[in-house]
Amino acid sequence: MSRQPDVLVLVLGALVVLLLVVVLVLWLRRGRRADESGEALRAHLQDNLAAWVLEGRRLFTTWEERLEGLAELKSRLGGLAEEADRLRIEVSHVQEMRAQIAQLTNDHARLEEEHARLAEEHRRCEQEHAEYRELLARIATLAHEATARVADS
Repeated sequence: MSRQPDVLVLVLGALVVLLLVVVLVLWLRRGRRADESGEALRAHLQDNLAAWVLEGRRLFTTWEERLEGLAELKSRLGGLAEEADRLRIEVSHVQEMRAQIAQLTNDHARLEEEHARLAEEHRRCEQEHAEYRELLARIATLAHEATARVADS
């Protein structure tokens, strides 16, 4: 693709040279008949030749400007393609992070459920422990009373 502008410039240059050769041949042919029309014909041909040369230069300049603009657009397009690739990579990273966040959210919910279950089990164990203490206190009281009765009797 980068060789295409070079080829266009060469083709355009060849067309300009060909145009100049055709004009020169026409001018030389008429130059032979210059004896018939004289200086007026020569002046007319020179004006025509000058007009053709100027038009050729103008066209060549226009094509050069367009090719430069095309090269600039191609460069900008390359930059945009690089930016698009960079953004695709960033989107991929964002998607990976979202997947990780979803996994962590699921893990967190599971851990909260486990925490709630363990907290309930802890509460029951504390209640059972309190009941055992009361029972042991009652047994100790009964044992103390029984010992006191045995000692009194």
